Amino acid sequence: FRDKPTGTKARLVALGHRQRQKPTAAAKFASTPGLPSFRLIAAAANQHDDELVHIDISQAFAQSDPFDPDYHLYIIPPEFSGAAPDTVWRLRRPLYGLAISPRAWADTIRKYLVQ
Repeated sequence: FRDKPTGTKARLVALGHRQRQKPTAAAKFASTPGLPSFRLIAAAANQHDDELVHIDISQAFAQSDPFDPDYHLYIIPPEFSGAAPDTVWRLRRPLYGLAISPRAWADTIRKYLVQ
């Protein structure tokens, strides 16, 4: 927990390394640009006198599109949540720590950029 001027806030992180059913490599893969791609973009921006801007999206994985309604992913709530011992939570969006979260975010941002 962290105390903020607007109140106490916490970030829930899933322990993805404890997943019972491991996702496939295709479900986890999220492409990231390598150094040659970055150099190409920087060179093109320089030729056209464009400005490059870097952004960091706060809580990127939590901003991903919701899971498909047919996709079911459950987690055991953390001890501090006060939930009953036999309770599980169904996730509707990706969380930090899940193996599939980077791919879900990449799909969300790709859809936005293509629009």
